[in-house]
Amino acid sequence: MPAEDFERVLGHFLDGPQHGLQSKLGMAGPRSGWARHRLLRCPECLKEDIGSCGRPFWRRDHLLPGILFCGKHGQPLHQACELCMDYVMNPMRTLHAGRHCGCGVQPVPEALGLSSTLEAAEIELAKISSSLLEPRNFPELNHKSVAAAIARGAVEKGLVQSQRFCWSATQKFFSGHPLLPLIRRTGISIERSLSFRDVLKGQQFLRHPVEAILMLRVLHDGWSQVTESLNKGTELPVVPSERANVPSNGNASAEYLSQYRKENFEVHFKRYAAQYVDLRKDFPDLTHTELMGLLPSHASKYLTEESLAAAGIDVPNVQKSGLRIQKLDEELAVFIRERARHLRDTAYPKRVSRWALMSGFRRPRVFSKKGLAPLLIRAREAMEECEEKQKRFKQRKEAMTSARKKPA
Repeated sequence: MPAEDFERVLGHFLDGPQHGLQSKLGMAGPRSGWARHRLLRCPECLKEDIGSCGRPFWRRDHLLPGILFCGKHGQPLHQACELCMDYVMNPMRTLHAGRHCGCGVQPVPEALGLSSTLEAAEIELAKISSSLLEPRNFPELNHKSVAAAIARGAVEKGLVQSQRFCWSATQKFFSGHPLLPLIRRTGISIERSLSFRDVLKGQQFLRHPVEAILMLRVLHDGWSQVTESLNKGTELPVVPSERANVPSNGNASAEYLSQYRKENFEVHFKRYAAQYVDLRKDFPDLTHTELMGLLPSHASKYLTEESLAAAGIDVPNVQKSGLRIQKLDEELAVFIRERARHLRDTAYPKRVSRWALMSGFRRPRVFSKKGLAPLLIRAREAMEECEEKQKRFKQRKEAMTSARKKPA
């Protein structure tokens, strides 16, 4: 994890409780419900892991949310009843891994009834997790090296080509992967989105350790390849562009490609434009550049802002028309007036300043943009109308004071 996150976790144990750690650890937030926090143990480990007090101790390998099997013995992890696992209400029952109320420990339900292939995959996942929890195995392991290793695997599998996220190749790769059921269980969302694209390109990382480990394993043919990739450090892979693949005597090839695009422009434009329209509906807030990032790399050869606009297709950031600025101006003017009305109705105790009026807007610093601010005519009028000067604030404050003094 990043150094600043590690400092927070360390401070939680040394200095005092800190809020928001579950999010930092990737164990809270969207799609995190699959990883339940449970006190799990392996029956075989209970016999072997005996502490100096003569009682079996808890293994950190088994307490990582999302792990179902013991990596050492290959057995399903076991749990006691809900009453025993409530370590806030019953702290004495969690003193050691072998203690319970007499209910007897049972295998976790998710580990039962799996096929032999899935069971082997779950056991491998547990073994890998145990290995990574041992600092001596990967002393330089951090979130950047994991992100870079995921990116290398994505490039090798053809999911990222010419610096672009290839959704069709990605969809085909994951839909046919033998570990797909495990991917679904762990909540990794294989989707045509900017966040998943950035994960595959190494620009974001999966915070939950089990998700990160599984993604590493899926994108490599074996754990030995993952180890080799992790040892390469934090440098992201250099993805060769299409031009780099053209031979030195590539003038003829370039001419052929140019002629091919001209002859087949309409066919490819129609196909990619239809995908662009669908993406525009699904992601109305994305810019043209962001939408193009979700299309196959070859789409840029046929789709431009001008060609799409000429075909009557809505392009979100056509700067020449000024439509975006006009919409932003109208949106901000309405927001400022509604915000001012809300502040007055709720008896806002401070002066209704520009900062107070812009608070909560999606672009709170828009007026500081020198080239943009003069174009926001309606928004500036609304700001002049609603911003309180000292005199108006004094009058409103006196009115609120007198209203409070009046008898009911």
